[in-house]
Amino acid sequence: MHTKQSGGKFSPMATRLRLIRLAEGETNSSRWAKRMGWTLPQLSNYENGVRISLNAAIQMAERVPGLTTDYILRGVMDGMTVDLRRRLEEAEAAGLVGTQR
Repeated sequence: MHTKQSGGKFSPMATRLRLIRLAEGETNSSRWAKRMGWTLPQLSNYENGVRISLNAAIQMAERVPGLTTDYILRGVMDGMTVDLRRRLEEAEAAGLVGTQR
């Protein structure tokens, strides 16, 4: 059963997942899903507010250098590489990911 988070597409976790993809320079969802080892519907669900499983978060952290499950699941940046942290902050500052105001 999939649990949709409060805020859906604009939930903090969904926003972080889109930020990670964009910080990695990937705008093509199909390519990103394949890189993560997910189906396109899985990626779409996660980026639209369905809570990502721990296994999927681990899988993602293994495929993105410098990424941690703490950031994916809770937004905690401790332990991430300086480079990835900078790229995430730049993507967020550039407004590349829509957030609900």
